[in-house]
Amino acid sequence: ASIPDLKARRRDLLDSYKAATGNLSNRRIYSGKESGIHKPEFYEWINGTLPDSSKTTQTFEKFLEQRVRLK
Repeated sequence: ASIPDLKARRRDLLDSYKAATGNLSNRRIYSGKESGIHKPEFYEWINGTLPDSSKTTQTFEKFLEQRVRLK
């Protein structure tokens, strides 16, 4: 996928998570122990530069998707 496509898909996923959980703070997301991502990786993920093949990407997206499904 192209970087603009990744950015759009990831923004949608993040927005869905925020809507489902009421957690609107990026800082609270990347600083939380459950998310499995650190600040630099979080912003690489948002900007589409952290590859889909990255274990961090896979773990983080699974975390977001699970929270969205639970709400």
